[in-house]
Amino acid sequence: MEGGNLPIALSAAVPLWIMKFKEYSYNDLQTMLRILDESDFCVRMEYVLHKGPKEGDTARAFNDLAKCIAIMSFCPGGITIFGMHFEDKHPDFVASEKFLIYKDRVIKLSETGE
Repeated sequence: MEGGNLPIALSAAVPLWIMKFKEYSYNDLQTMLRILDESDFCVRMEYVLHKGPKEGDTARAFNDLAKCIAIMSFCPGGITIFGMHFEDKHPDFVASEKFLIYKDRVIKLSETGE
């Protein structure tokens, strides 16, 4: 996949994952982030820009990237990446304070974004 096509592809994929992830619970999303973090996710991101060695590597890496962006879109202020901004509300985060734990970072999630 060419680097120039990446934003176009993400602009289609990320909103679909956001829609899907609204059906997931907070705990499911937290678990998914943990699984992605513990996998070789960072190593495979090279496959997003350059074809992976095995068939399907590029598609899996692209989908993992889109999933991470979709999950981060639920954080206050959303996420800006590749010149695009993604921000949405998750039903589980409304009317209660939740925290997204990623490595050593704690990101507070709430309706007001405080």
